[in-house]
This record gives sequence, C-alpha cells and structure tokens, in this order.
Amino acid sequence: MSKGKAKVKNLSRPEIKRYGYEIASKFDGNLTIRQLYYQFIRLALMLPDPNDPKDGQRKYKQVVKAIAEARLEGDFPLDWVEDRIRSAGDSDQFINNVDPDAAIEKVRERIHDMPQLVVRRSIWYRQPKYVIVGVEKDALSGLFEPECRRFGAGLFVFRGYASISALYQLAINLEQAATHPWVKEAVMLYFGDHDPDGFEIPRSARRNLERIAEVEGMELPPLRWKRVALSMEQIEQLEAPPMGAKMSSSRYAGYVKEHGTDDAWELDAIPPDALPTLVRDSINAEFDWEIYHETRTPVRESRAIVKSTMCDPEWMAGVLESMEDEEE
Repeated sequence: MSKGKAKVKNLSRPEIKRYGYEIASKFDGNLTIRQLYYQFIRLALMLPDPNDPKDGQRKYKQVVKAIAEARLEGDFPLDWVEDRIRSAGDSDQFINNVDPDAAIEKVRERIHDMPQLVVRRSIWYRQPKYVIVGVEKDALSGLFEPECRRFGAGLFVFRGYASISALYQLAINLEQAATHPWVKEAVMLYFGDHDPDGFEIPRSARRNLERIAEVEGMELPPLRWKRVALSMEQIEQLEAPPMGAKMSSSRYAGYVKEHGTDDAWELDAIPPDALPTLVRDSINAEFDWEIYHETRTPVRESRAIVKSTMCDPEWMAGVLESMEDEEE
C-alpha cells in the first residue's frame, strides 16, 4: 500500500539533546529510551518517513546516541532514563543496624502494624473473576508492577511470544484459581503493540495454553482475553504517528487484511504517565466493589481482637517471658 506524500521531520543531534531534556524533565525520570523516542514522535518533533520502513529505526538510533552522549557529558541527568531489563544489584556488606534507639523505633512501628500484617484477606477474596494483566514487553513491565501489586492482580510478561515454560506456570496458576468455587472466569487484560505480532502474540499464547491444559489434563477456568491497548481509538486520541508494519513478518498480510492498514504503532507510544492509569482502570472494570465491602467486616473484627489482645498486660507479659526463656 503506497503511503503517498507525507510530512517527514528530522532533527540535528543538538536539537535531539535539547528537546530530549525538555521532554524527560516532565516525567520525573520514569522513561525508557524508547519511550523518550516515542515522545518525539507523539509531539511531532521528529517524524519518520512512512515510505521508508527503516527510517523509524534510524531515527530511534539517533535519539539513543544523542541522549547517551548528553548523559555522559553531564548535560542530561543519568537517572532520567531507565533500563528496566538490565540491572546492577548491590551487595549487603554495608548493613550495620545496631543502634538500639533506631531498633526500638522499628519495633514500635512493627507492633503498630502487627494487626494489619497478621490478619489479611486478599481484596479479590470471593471475586468471581481471576484477573491477570498481560504486557507484551519486558521493558514496560516496571510501569505495570506497582499497579498490579496495589490492586492484587497477577502480572504476566509475555516478552514477545511467551515460552511454553512461562505458559505452563500460568496454567498452573489458573488451575489453582479454578479450585475456588466462587471463581467463574479468568480475565487476561492484554497490552501490546498494534502491529502483526502484537495481535498474534495473545492468539498464540491462547492456543498453547489450551494445548498445555489438554496434554496435562488440567481443568482451567474459562479464560476471556481482553485487549486493553494498543487500540485504534487510543492511537487516534494520542494522534500517534505510525510506523510501517514489518513486511518481513509472516503475519503481515493477515494484519493488513484484518485492520485495513499497513501502518503499525508500538505500545511505547502511550505516554508513560498514562499507562498506570490505564492499567488501574482496566483492573477496576473487572472488580466487584459490593463483594469487596461484604468481605471486609470479618477482617476488621479480627484485627480489633488482635489489637485488644496485644494491649492485655497479662498476654504481653507472657510474650516477654517467653523471650527471656529463649535467651537462657
């Protein structure tokens, strides 16, 4: 499909550094280099040639090199760009928590929090849906993890086409969910690119999951796949410029036929500050708040009993006495 004439924008290396600084300063250092590149595209500061499938990758590399140079020259804060795949773990050789006053304060905090720590019930208890958030790219998983933890939803990182081993573990989790009688269905909230592979990845995963369940004789709950992003509606709202879909992909022809376009858009095109809201809203849409409030009463009652018992001098004396016995 011919693209015809289209507006193309290029930037010099100094311009990339200047605009990159202005963009990144607005996101509190919560960007990958690819997300930063897509902000250039979204803001129409840099526009790849739609008639040249390789121009987008060339421009991406220009941003990578320019920003790397600026960071090493001290003109761009190093912590404004994240690498969410590679990491450098620190050792524990410098731990030295022996200050008794600081330790007593921590003990006080632990005692204060103890009822909440020992009396727990998942916010999904008796919810009829077992919700998993699925993201195509590992590099974006860091934006999804906090929201999934906050709302108690599972997170499945596909990393492209999911491995059989990863899908087998997912099947085990689904089978375990099915043992709870109130679970009526599982829901996979999928976030992926709007390109040939971005649509085929969840389809492939679904086929392989069904095959795994068949081979292992597993009883899985009904699994509903819901594509949350990236959609054409979101693309239009973002006014995200397209990139050419990979013609070398074996799914290219099917993608063009299904969607009526040979353009493609990556999930990274969604501003990083908008993704957490999108994750949160998609989870909330599957959550029954009436059931949640019904299940909270026993939690509050049990925590009140624990707190009352902890305040009983006789009970606390027994705890302290048992500590002295252990020291002897």
